[in-house]
Amino acid sequence: KNDEHLRRSAMSGDSYTVYYWTKCAKFYGRAGPIVLCLEDAGASYEVRRGSRLPLGDTTVLPVKIHESCLPRAKESSLMWGTCRRSKNDLERSESGTTRHDVSDVQRCEGSHLGTLGLGPDGDAGTRAHPSAQVKDPADVPPNAGFAFPMLTLPDGLTIAQTPAICDVLGERLGLNGATPEAKILSKQYVLDFNDLFSELMAGKLADEARKDKWFALFEHRLQKGPYFLGDKHSVVDFFGLIVFEWLDAKGITYDKFPNVTTWRTTTVTELPAVKKLYATGVPMIPQS
Repeated sequence: KNDEHLRRSAMSGDSYTVYYWTKCAKFYGRAGPIVLCLEDAGASYEVRRGSRLPLGDTTVLPVKIHESCLPRAKESSLMWGTCRRSKNDLERSESGTTRHDVSDVQRCEGSHLGTLGLGPDGDAGTRAHPSAQVKDPADVPPNAGFAFPMLTLPDGLTIAQTPAICDVLGERLGLNGATPEAKILSKQYVLDFNDLFSELMAGKLADEARKDKWFALFEHRLQKGPYFLGDKHSVVDFFGLIVFEWLDAKGITYDKFPNVTTWRTTTVTELPAVKKLYATGVPMIPQS
């Protein structure tokens, strides 16, 4: 009853704001689980470009890449820098896109902070939409987090970190299990998927035994029901879906685990919220 009350409250007009690169127009990425939770609950929300968040003391923004870094940047499409300029020092091009000179970059190195494609000259900054704005710090609390996605809750609190956001939404929207035990496991299972994603990106799943250990764990969890928390889907399934999108893109196989295979190919993809996002044509993850 409490979960149903939370879901009805989510539909009552309280609005959430998701901040993510390109407003999820090019891919959902790490914002995917967040949008899926909100869609599933029927919550009111909008998605804004990450560049509309205010600058804090240190804010990650697309910057013009050092020439020496371009080969690595183009290979990974993950090149970002940290700019410590204040809002008043920001320069705008004629198109209205926030720009920074190479001399303004404090640090230029590869990072999994975003996966936007680079322009032909390697300038990630030109990928921002011309109408994007850097909002005044009074509009959104500064220093809410380091990287996107971020979420502003109906009460005005802005938080970052996808697992943390999913934990909050799971509780508020009744998507973290029906029992105290399930709610605790929900936290762990999301973080387990987050660890798996980190290991995938670090190349650790090339170790067949390590890979199979992960999938054997998931296989066991799915013995209790079609979803990771049993008979009802949860934030764990939404978070896991995005991780499995990456696993599939990297060619990781798991066909010898029937419960995992059924969950991935049928169970989770048939959820209305998932079908709705697929129907938009926007990729779940960046396309190479």
